[in-house]
Amino acid sequence: MGYHLQGESQLTCINASLPVWSGKEPTCRALCGGTVKNATVGRVLSPSPHPGPNATFDRSCSWSLEAPKDQRLHLHLERLALGPTDRLVLWSGLDAGSVVLFDSGRGGQIPFEGVISEGPAVRVQFITDQPNHETGFTIRYEAFERGHCYEPYLQNGNFTTSDPLYGVGAVVQFTCDPGHSLEQGPPVIECISARDPYWNDTEPLCKDTLMRTKTSKHVTSPGTAEPESDPGARPGVGTRRRAPGGWVAPRRTRPGQT
Repeated sequence: MGYHLQGESQLTCINASLPVWSGKEPTCRALCGGTVKNATVGRVLSPSPHPGPNATFDRSCSWSLEAPKDQRLHLHLERLALGPTDRLVLWSGLDAGSVVLFDSGRGGQIPFEGVISEGPAVRVQFITDQPNHETGFTIRYEAFERGHCYEPYLQNGNFTTSDPLYGVGAVVQFTCDPGHSLEQGPPVIECISARDPYWNDTEPLCKDTLMRTKTSKHVTSPGTAEPESDPGARPGVGTRRRAPGGWVAPRRTRPGQT
């Protein structure tokens, strides 16, 4: 769903003697809620804060994602930094009785591995008292065929595969962009299990080697989250990063069942 343009899409420079723009510059904002039909791949963003001291706040936002028939959706929490009263809930379906895939209000571990819907639809609900620039979330969604693994995703890197359809037996090999190194995961994963296919291991991380050097010297740029061990994390899953406003999930995707 991403950002939406708020304001005029085109401005003209007018007045030859004293040039000015014909209108106010627009802004790009993430909206409170929305619907995506035939969803394939994209992102859901927490709503942008309203400008101005007297602005009203969106207290509850809901997004509906519907993949093509006979497909499922894989959702990954690329960013999760919730305030003390914020709540994020992911449902496997659009009905009130749908299975809950994740509910931040229940506590427990953040699903670093992502979540997978039982069917083609997912509903996302975000409840907040006061949106701001330090808290919120980013969810990446991707549809995939039943009987296949979902397409891997790697920030700051790339991969090659033996099967572009990601069927059982598909092998994926990862590489990182210059200035990044492959860590916290294997360089190769395989799609296994004919009954309910999943990746046999987590996708790795491509970490910024410069930032790692700064961290090792105890130098942290303002606003940068510092790595911090999570005592509740499972072996091999990695760490959480502590940032202002809450926990930030590192870019991970653990294949397997929901």
